[in-house]
Amino acid sequence: MKVFVRAPTTLLPEEGGEPIREATVLQSLDGRRHEGSLLSDYLGDFDVKGDADIGGGTFALRLRDDGRLWVESEYEVSSRLSADQLDSLVRFTRGQWQEGIGESFNGALGDEHGWFLRFHGDETETIQEGTEKKRSKLWSAIRKGDLAAVTRLVEQGEDLDATNAKQKGVVENAIDERHDQVAAYLIRAGAPTPPYVPQPVIACAMSETLSAFIDRGVDANASADDWFARPPLFWAANRGEVEMAKLLIEAGADVDYKDPNGHTALMMADRHPAVFELLLQAGADIGQKGLDDKNIVELVFAESFERAGREITEGPAFDEWREQMQPFRALLSKYHPEAVPVA
Repeated sequence: MKVFVRAPTTLLPEEGGEPIREATVLQSLDGRRHEGSLLSDYLGDFDVKGDADIGGGTFALRLRDDGRLWVESEYEVSSRLSADQLDSLVRFTRGQWQEGIGESFNGALGDEHGWFLRFHGDETETIQEGTEKKRSKLWSAIRKGDLAAVTRLVEQGEDLDATNAKQKGVVENAIDERHDQVAAYLIRAGAPTPPYVPQPVIACAMSETLSAFIDRGVDANASADDWFARPPLFWAANRGEVEMAKLLIEAGADVDYKDPNGHTALMMADRHPAVFELLLQAGADIGQKGLDDKNIVELVFAESFERAGREITEGPAFDEWREQMQPFRALLSKYHPEAVPVA
């Protein structure tokens, strides 16, 4: 039995600049694989196996018909994985993409072409062979994003407590399909929800769904038990979603929460001045330090930065980075002049 874990990527030049979208370049990477070790070689210290025997775990790139380059990891499993095992395997895979085999792959890509891949783990797809079930009319309507049909079927008494083969409910299914109005309607109709706001709600700007979660009383600081353990405010800061960040702060989101990697929401907002300013206005602590022992002031006013494991101190990429940091330097000077280093 096979399990596939997939997510889209963005190809970027190491020296900075816009994403690389030339068809010939992306086509040249279609089918490229990490040669040598497999992801499953590193499963020993990660609590995912249970009673299942998991092997394989390739790292390969696939160019889809929509023109996006996806990373795909294919596993061989001895028996059907439970929902918890599947979620654990996805968390492990995302970690390997970001900091394990994926980091090694990016190093080789940088040495050869001066490129690196950004992995969008918040858009992960998971397929487990042999778990497909016949869909009810409600599930089919949700998949199509047909709000009128969903409304009619719910009013006719369709089961809102049903789950699919991945043990996900109707709300999570609507979120996975990126149907904002449908997901929001199902939440307000009383369908069960996870005890946190799933990442795709923020990543895909599903504002109505977020409002429905908040109206339901979801804990704005709760997060999925995933590799990063980041609450939704982090994803809103990272994506530059100002209105979503406002909703979350008003709902009680902790602007000073620090994730296991030492990041704060301010650090995640380092490309989005509007969210950065919102966090400063909400009283975010500028003194918190990450694992590199630097706070946001030290990061923004630094004389170098790292990209793909390399320290950049001069050249076009450095000049571009300094220009990108200027709005954040101005905001820190405005709200915390006492903390700004003297030129």
